[in-house]
Amino acid sequence: SWIHVYTDGSATSAVKNGGAGVFITYPGNHRHTKWIPTGKFCSNYTAEIDILEKEVLPDDWTEGTIVKIPQKRDLTDCNNWRGITLLSVPSKMFSKIIIMRLEKGVYTCLRVEQAEFRRQGCVMSSLLFNLVIDWILKNTVDKTLKGIRWTQFTMLEDLDCADDIALLSDKHEHVQEKSNRLNSITEMVGLRINTKKTKIMTNSPNQQPVTISNQSLENVEHFTYLGTVVSLLGGREEDIQSRLNKARAAFGNMRQIWKSNSYCRGTKRRLYKSIFLPVLLYGAECWRMTKKDAQKLSTFHHTCLRRIIKIFWPNTISNTKLLQATNQETLDSMITKRRWKWLGHVKRMTSDIPAKTALTWTPEGKRKQGRPKTTWRRTMESDLSAASLTWKTALKIAQDRKAWKVLSEASCAIRHNEN
Repeated sequence: SWIHVYTDGSATSAVKNGGAGVFITYPGNHRHTKWIPTGKFCSNYTAEIDILEKEVLPDDWTEGTIVKIPQKRDLTDCNNWRGITLLSVPSKMFSKIIIMRLEKGVYTCLRVEQAEFRRQGCVMSSLLFNLVIDWILKNTVDKTLKGIRWTQFTMLEDLDCADDIALLSDKHEHVQEKSNRLNSITEMVGLRINTKKTKIMTNSPNQQPVTISNQSLENVEHFTYLGTVVSLLGGREEDIQSRLNKARAAFGNMRQIWKSNSYCRGTKRRLYKSIFLPVLLYGAECWRMTKKDAQKLSTFHHTCLRRIIKIFWPNTISNTKLLQATNQETLDSMITKRRWKWLGHVKRMTSDIPAKTALTWTPEGKRKQGRPKTTWRRTMESDLSAASLTWKTALKIAQDRKAWKVLSEASCAIRHNEN
């Protein structure tokens, strides 16, 4: 009945020795407390607590230390602070063991609309919260058939990433009904919808408000969802501009490093690649690119690299020599590589995943007269055409991960050399 933590090696393999520590209080006539590095504790010690028979956790495992961390500039506002609870490491290991025994069965029961949850806080929180949210949405949209037409025989009612929920419908009354059902069911489990953060976006002339608990929700033309800007026209321009603004701020925050002579060019290059580029290119694999967008992003990329190697007017350097001096790719080739990788990843998904259906999905309705807008698929087809591939041929090759990787790297290398 004793809990031997070291027996679950897969639960402890992610814990690095020296990264954290454990205070162990040994019971008996001579009680004493000992500090043990976590990795050593997990591999050489057992938690000498009779948990299974008594079914009671130690008090130390149920307590935590709250630490407040500033988030924004105005620290006089309490809303700009975030509290983080530091939990007992042995309790996390115990929770991890329980989760590992449950998750295989749980994930087979979750709906495909749920895109899981980012790990934070308690080890068990992500799985348990997913179960609750999945149950809420299952009861909210169950057999309502009030979403949007997704396939010939199915409707898409919602898309979720943990508690970031998007309800979809083609009629105002359906959205109102689903919102009311969602609100009532969430209250049953002790949760509450934040009406200040809930937005409504519609491409219909009907601007009738949607209410939750007698509070009207804000009608917007664009909003940020999971870090990406969504608008009535897709949000490409807004999202790229948002990424540029955030990247400009991130680059400015590191200006002392770029100016410093204490760091070699190689160190600055690695910092630029590991810290700055992820901010700029977040979600870039889903952008429907135009030549104007590519030019705007490349100009910003080259400007940052010139500042890193301290080349200012009147000194000049060509873009080709600049990329060679900093050992960087063109931004266009980076984005193209991400698109290829994303297409291969999606095509290897099972057919019931919404992302795979979205590749070939055509919305109902008629578009306005004029030149068709650039779409992600048209952008991808242009990339494939440059590699002498068709859409159907590419989808077949994408099923083979290794072959697709070789093909995508070769195509992106050719494009990089052409640029």
